[in-house]
Amino acid sequence: MKLQQMIEQVKKHHPDLGTNEIIHLLNTSSDEFCSRTLMLDEATQFSTVVNQRYYGLKESILEIKSVDMVDSDGNTKQ
Repeated sequence: MKLQQMIEQVKKHHPDLGTNEIIHLLNTSSDEFCSRTLMLDEATQFSTVVNQRYYGLKESILEIKSVDMVDSDGNTKQ
């Protein structure tokens, strides 16, 4: 279903809502659905520091499925 079709469906039941408000609500609902179902998948890269145990991750990261590390020789380790 395309965005315009979703807007029209919502307006049938809530004619008092504006288009921008409907789009905002649809985006919020989509984000919540993806978060709850762990539907989004993302890969990220960052450099590590010797003797640093903790690293800040983006708020959108909910679960770490795997970690691949590349050593100084260019060898990848899982």
